[in-house]
Parts: sequence; C-alpha cells; structure tokens
Amino acid sequence: MHQHQRQFIIGPSPIKAYPDWQFETVQGVGFLSHCPKLPVCKVVAQDGCESILIGVAVQTDPSRPSPVEELKKPPANVAELTHNWTGRFALIANDFLLTDTAGILGCLYSNKEDGLWVSSSVALLRTPQTAIFDDRELQLGVGMEWYVAPLSRYAGIRRLLPSQQLDLKTGKISAKRLFKQVELTYEQALEQIEETLVTAIAVLAKTSQPMWLPLTAGFDSRLILAGVVRAGVKIQCYTDWYAGMSRGDLVLPPKLAEVAGFKHVLIRPGKYDGHKESMFAVHTSNGWADRDEDLMCHGQWDQFTEDDIILRGAGMEVGCPRASRWHFAAPSENNSKVPPAERILKEYGQDPTGPLVHALEEWRAWTEQTPHPEIDWRDRFYIEQRVGVWASSIEQAMDLSPCNRVYLSDSGRYMSSVLQIPEHIRQDSAHQVELIRRMAPGLLAYPINPRDPFIRRIPRIPGAIRRRSRSLWQAIAQNPLGGSLIASCRGLLHQP
Repeated sequence: MHQHQRQFIIGPSPIKAYPDWQFETVQGVGFLSHCPKLPVCKVVAQDGCESILIGVAVQTDPSRPSPVEELKKPPANVAELTHNWTGRFALIANDFLLTDTAGILGCLYSNKEDGLWVSSSVALLRTPQTAIFDDRELQLGVGMEWYVAPLSRYAGIRRLLPSQQLDLKTGKISAKRLFKQVELTYEQALEQIEETLVTAIAVLAKTSQPMWLPLTAGFDSRLILAGVVRAGVKIQCYTDWYAGMSRGDLVLPPKLAEVAGFKHVLIRPGKYDGHKESMFAVHTSNGWADRDEDLMCHGQWDQFTEDDIILRGAGMEVGCPRASRWHFAAPSENNSKVPPAERILKEYGQDPTGPLVHALEEWRAWTEQTPHPEIDWRDRFYIEQRVGVWASSIEQAMDLSPCNRVYLSDSGRYMSSVLQIPEHIRQDSAHQVELIRRMAPGLLAYPINPRDPFIRRIPRIPGAIRRRSRSLWQAIAQNPLGGSLIASCRGLLHQP
C-alpha cells in the first residue's frame, strides 16, 4: 500500500512517482505513466492506429467480442463502442481521452506551461503553489459531499465530465453522448438489464479470480446477488460492521447469502491505523468523504488480496428516487432543463458559496450546450455529479486497497435500459424487485431495507417539517461534539 497506487498521468514527459512505475508512448501527445498495479493495455488496430485502455473494461453484450478485440477493428465512433462496456476504465483513441459511462475512473486535467497534463489523481497534478478554489472540508452526509465538476477543489485543475471527451493534442473539450438512446418496452428493458448483469458477471468469473460481494439489506447488492445466482458462478459475501449501521444490514446479509448458497463473513473493525489516515490525505488531496476511509484505517480491507475482485453497484440507482432525485420535486415543464444552482444547493441544505455556485452554473451551462432531452436532469445530475464525482473520488481513494473493484452497472447499456422503464415503476424500485424475482426469487423471502424496530415506533414526520429540519440536523452533525454524540448513540444501538 503506497501513495498514488493504481494511478496514471499523461503528459509531455514520463513521470516516475516510484521506481517501478511504467510508461507507454501516446502517439503525437507524449507519455502515459502509471503504477504497475493499474491495468493498461495498448491495442493496435488493423489500420495501424493505437488505442490505450486504462483500467478494467468488461463486455456486457454477449453477442459482441471483448473490449480489446473490439478495439482491434478501427471504430467509426469510439464513444458508441464503449456503450456496452462496464467496469472502471478510461480510453485513449483517435487522440481523444474519454471515461467510462459514469466517469467512475475519474480523469482530471490541467494546462501548464509545458503543455497539457491529465491524471486520475489531483495529487499528481497539483503543486505546493496550486491555489485552493473550493475550501470546504467535505463531511459524509452533510450538504454536497463532493467538489462539483467540471471544476475541482483546486484552481486550474478541471474534471472531465462523462459527457465530454478531451483532445489530448489541443486540450479542447468536445461533447459525447452519455449513452445511446434506445426504445424498449418494459419487458424488453428487464430482459436487457438482466442480460447485461449476468454477462458481465460471467465474463469476470472466467478470469478465475476470487469474487466478493459486499452485502447489505438494500436493493443494489441483492440485485447483484441475484445476477450471480442467475449466472451460476461462485462468490463469497461479506458485510463490514460500522457504528450506526442498521439492524437490517447487520442481520439480513448472512441469511441472504445462505439462500444463495454462499458463505458470508462479518468483518469487524480492528485497531485504528493513523498512518493509513495520513496516506489517504496525501493520496486524495483531501478530496473525498466516505465511510470506507474509516473501514480501511480499521483494517477491514486487509483481508483482500490483489487477486480479489469486489463487485460494486454505484450507478444502479439511476432513475430511482433513492438517488439524487429524492432531493428535488419533479419539474413541471422541461424535465431535462437544470434549475439554477441556488435551487439545487438549497435542497442539499448547502450554503450557496461562490465556488459552489460557480461550479454548478458552469455544469448547468454545459448541459444547455449539450442537451440530452431523453434524460431527466435529475438523472444526469446523478450520473455526472453523484457518481461521476462523489463515487469516482471514493474509488480513487480506495485504489489504496489491495483488491480490484468493478462496477456492474457502469455501462450505457444498463443505464439506458433502466431509463426506458416508466417512472411510476422506478419510483419504488419495483423494476429491481421484479429483476430479483426473475433471477433468484428466493432472495425476496426477506424484506428489503426494513426499518429498525426502534424507528418503526416513531410516527412518520411530515415531509415539509422533515425538509426544514434537514439543515438543523446537518448543523448539529457539523459540530465536532454533536457529530461524536450522534456516532456514539448509533454505535450503542447496533453493537455486534
């Protein structure tokens, strides 16, 4: 475990963050330097053009060859080619750099005196002289938990949006579609989602690497478990214990694993390692907020090895009220038009500071330049901000872990299929329940996200009061004493 693990940087000259770092030449651009633990594959097409695939890309369409084989044939449209790929990757092709569908392998860039530099890590791009643009200290569950794209925490360093591609020769940005527009009936959408998940799982199983699934009481991990059962492959399930976890997340995972025929382990925290905390701070430039740092520092990722694959589910909430949509009432007119930044920040209980407003307004201006009328703006916000920045920053931090993590829903094929399902069905995640029923009906013997018995006895608070109290609750959580008290109370309720 070391700083800049699994990171890359592209620029005019090679960079050796460590002596074992490797580099590839990028035609007409310079060099791609990278940690040897990051998968990098250079592919030469039949016409002699080179492409470089960074990270892990998995084919989700059973009728098509692997991503590497597809790159061997000169693609007319590279962005359309990646529509069926999931995983966590970036691609250099035809002088352009583009990310995976939701940008989970995040790419940041900066124009410096000696040319354009691009990296998966802010820490590799910034210098001691780089000024801070957004000086917020991110806190999990408090306000907007990320630095809004296309900007970043630091002045002069920008984040590539999933709907953008970067010309590595000129440094100019151009638009790309998030994914191909499709027209499917409800039944066809369910069939394609099932096929997408099962195909990706089966492809990963062929690597013969041990696969692990983090199980909770929620929808996403249960849907992945159903896909694993349908694919007929073997995995091991686990759940991380943490203070404040719900009783459902503690009790249900071993029962679900037993129904599916797999082993389950509850990973308890060990002694806190302050050195790891310091390493996170340097590796991420303090650019993320998530529970995984605490889990890592307590040794709860230490049992995994470099051969292990963790199946993750970020992106599965696209089109669901459990994603960013719950923050916003449905727009009355144009559902693809983004509202002003102040409106979004108000819903998050976030003070409309200058940097935040500036960043959100720049993103809003980009959405107006590159309209996706088929996508509700709340879904685009979820894809490009919640997943493309927040989840992406988490994964960049978790590159310090020993294992590989693969997202099964990070494909245009998956997301476009989900968004073809009528919204009234998606409102309660009924499509996910139906998919579980189709693939592994036994998993529905237990409730999804059951409310804790203690919480169930509390009368439901009216929505208007709940919304008005959110900012007060966040203010309490932001106070060090209040935050500690909340965490302690939750921990006492759910000690294993």
